[in-house]
Amino acid sequence: MTGQSKLQMIMAAEKISNRKMADVFGCSPNTAAAKFQRGIVKIDDVIRIVEACGASLTITTRDGVQIPLTVADIEEQTKTKE
Repeated sequence: MTGQSKLQMIMAAEKISNRKMADVFGCSPNTAAAKFQRGIVKIDDVIRIVEACGASLTITTRDGVQIPLTVADIEEQTKTKE
């Protein structure tokens, strides 16, 4: 199963369509649908989708340390670049 199909499963469980992700991405519904059509490749997009579905994304290191990835991380990174 691909990462894309896993994201679609999470969205389907929450009854969220590709087009309804427009607000999450800050774009039009058509642009959001096209983004899914091309394939989600940016980690920022994955994090936004997961959080919009009420789920979370965490990296677990070999020694068990858990590092959450959140939209706040993306926003912080964006502020740092400005």
